[in-house]
Amino acid sequence: MFNCRSVFPRLFALELDKEIVVANKMGASSVSASFRRDVRDGAERQQWDDLSSILNSVVLSSSKDRWTCDLSGDGEFKVKVIRNFIDDLFLPSSDVETRW
Repeated sequence: MFNCRSVFPRLFALELDKEIVVANKMGASSVSASFRRDVRDGAERQQWDDLSSILNSVVLSSSKDRWTCDLSGDGEFKVKVIRNFIDDLFLPSSDVETRW
């Protein structure tokens, strides 16, 4: 997750409603509908193109927010899978497993 204010500061400056949520922004007739003016060239246009690219891949759901951890792909949380993931990520390659 990222902070729009820091990643897209020029677009954030154009936004009239600084507290607007993503669902409301994307549910509007246009993402730029609540901007105080149209996006101009240069840095604003580049940030707009970058944001548009990200938003094109977003699919909003009406389901409640939830946290998931499914590193094994079977839909279940397993401590061993997490342990192996951390081992592979942070420890030098070794045949000795981490003891928890």
